[in-house]
Amino acid sequence: MTPGTLLLVGRQTAASPQPIQTHARRLRDRNIADTVRVETYDETWDDPVADTAPERVDEPVLVVPLTVAYTNETRHVISSIARRWGDAVSLCDPIGHSPALTDVIAERADEHADRPDETSLLLVGLGSGSLSDQRRTVQYHEQRLRDRTAYDEVRSCYVLQDPVVECARYHVSNEAVVAVPVFVSPSPVTEETIPERLDIDRGGIDYAAPIGAHERLTDAIHADVVRHRALEQLSAVPSADRVSRPPAVRTRPVVTDGQGPSE
Repeated sequence: MTPGTLLLVGRQTAASPQPIQTHARRLRDRNIADTVRVETYDETWDDPVADTAPERVDEPVLVVPLTVAYTNETRHVISSIARRWGDAVSLCDPIGHSPALTDVIAERADEHADRPDETSLLLVGLGSGSLSDQRRTVQYHEQRLRDRTAYDEVRSCYVLQDPVVECARYHVSNEAVVAVPVFVSPSPVTEETIPERLDIDRGGIDYAAPIGAHERLTDAIHADVVRHRALEQLSAVPSADRVSRPPAVRTRPVVTDGQGPSE
């Protein structure tokens, strides 16, 4: 068990139960931390709403943003949370960087694609004019899907930057198209903005669900927490102590997407 509090932070949704609550329940069942709590926020960026009013604590608080990548919204919310929870707060990166999400995106698409080898897979991200993290994250999954699935074509488009989502249907090569919103939770963007801009009612594009409460995302959160705590413990060991220890068995480096040893 990880000591202290694990705090999941995500957008408030109309879903019942909300995906973030589902992930929190699973993580409690896994005894991943002394306490697992949730804070959500809405599109107004108002002060986050906690499931339990926090007190400033001395125990470690690890914050996991349940978002695909950093946005100005995420940064605002995280700053607010840090002020409310005290000085013992540390932060994981947004969970969208996990390679496990590639599998979730593929599964969402497979629910709609009868013949992937004759289908164009379209990833729809938020995008950002100022934060490259949004685009990099979607492109990371795009390349992995291209390499690891049978889809004839994999492309990306964005709500807030080029290539824009409203033009996406004109830049695919197949009549069969599946669009997957690369978002953790349902929101007005995934439920209204993207379908309208894709002109889903016109036909020709099947629209999949966002990542949501998929259990592979719970696994990704769990793995990220374990990795973060291990790195924190390593960095806490004084350098002199590390030098004085006998050499350990040399390990091979691991590639950054978690797919195994690099050469």
